[in-house]
Amino acid sequence: MYYALKRKIDYLIFWDDDEYPVACVKRNDGEIDWIPQDNIIKHLENIKNADVSVGYHCGYISPIPYIELDEEIEETVFKSYIEAISNELVEWDNIKRIMKEDNGVTYANPNIARGKGKYEIGLEKGSKWVAGSTLCVNLKRIENIPAFYNPPGARGEDTFFSMMLDNCKVIKTPVYHFHDGFLKFTSIMSGKYPKKLRKIQPKDENVASRFYKASIGWLKYKPLLLYVKNKKNYNNEIDKIRENLNVSIPVMNKIFKEQSFEDLLKVLNEYDENVQQHYKEFQETNKIWNKIKHNIAKI
Repeated sequence: MYYALKRKIDYLIFWDDDEYPVACVKRNDGEIDWIPQDNIIKHLENIKNADVSVGYHCGYISPIPYIELDEEIEETVFKSYIEAISNELVEWDNIKRIMKEDNGVTYANPNIARGKGKYEIGLEKGSKWVAGSTLCVNLKRIENIPAFYNPPGARGEDTFFSMMLDNCKVIKTPVYHFHDGFLKFTSIMSGKYPKKLRKIQPKDENVASRFYKASIGWLKYKPLLLYVKNKKNYNNEIDKIRENLNVSIPVMNKIFKEQSFEDLLKVLNEYDENVQQHYKEFQETNKIWNKIKHNIAKI
C-alpha cells in the first residue's frame, strides 16, 4: 500500500497466485459449469464509492484436506482440532458441512457468478470480515484504510485489517476467485476445466505439509485475535485451545505421519507469552501507518 500511494495509484487489488478468475457451479447431474469472472472490472465498478471491496471464493477455499469422519478420525476429535486452530473464516460447522455435502469443495452460487448480489457488509461478530485476496482498497480514501499487521510468521494480516474497518464502507462484490489451495488444478489457467472436483486426501502429495503449515500460521495469530476481541476472558480461551490440542494432536500425528503436530503446543505457548507485545505492535503499526498516510497526502 505504501508504494502504491507513492506512485499515486487509485485502487489496489490483492490477488493470491493460487487463485484463478473463474467460478465453479455444480449442476444437477454433478458436473460443473465453469464461468469466467471479470475480477478487476467488477471491483472497479464497486470500489469508487466505497473504502474496500471484497469478492467471493470457491473451490478448495481452505487448506484442510478431506477427512472421513468416524473412519479416519472420530468427529469429536477432529472438531477439537479445528476449534483449536479456527478463526473468523475457518469454523467447524462450515468445514463439516462442506466435507459432508461436497467432499471439501465450495461451489459458486450461479447468480453471484453472473454478477448479481452486491451488498454492503455490516458488523458480524464485532467486525467487517474480509479475506486477504480478491480484496480491493480505495487509495483515494486512504484516510479510512488501516494498516496490515501480522504477528511474526502468522497468517492473520487480513484478520487484523478487518478489525479496523468498523467505520469503513465495505462492499461485497459479486465475483469469484477459484482457490486452488493444494495446487492440484493448475491446468485451469490453460482453459482445461475438470468435469468433477475430487476429494483432496491427507495421503496426497504435499497435502500434509500444506495443512501443517497452515495450522501453524493460524495458531500463531490466534492468541492476539482472542486478546483483541476479549481481554477479560483471554486466559480461559487459551486454556480451551490447549485442552483441544492435547486431545487431538496424537490422532493428527497418526493421520499425517510425516508432520510433528506436537509443535503446535510449543507455538501456542510462545505466542501466548508474547501476546501483549504483539498487541502493542499492532497498535503501533497503525499509529505509524496513519502518520505515513498523512505525510504522503501532503505531497
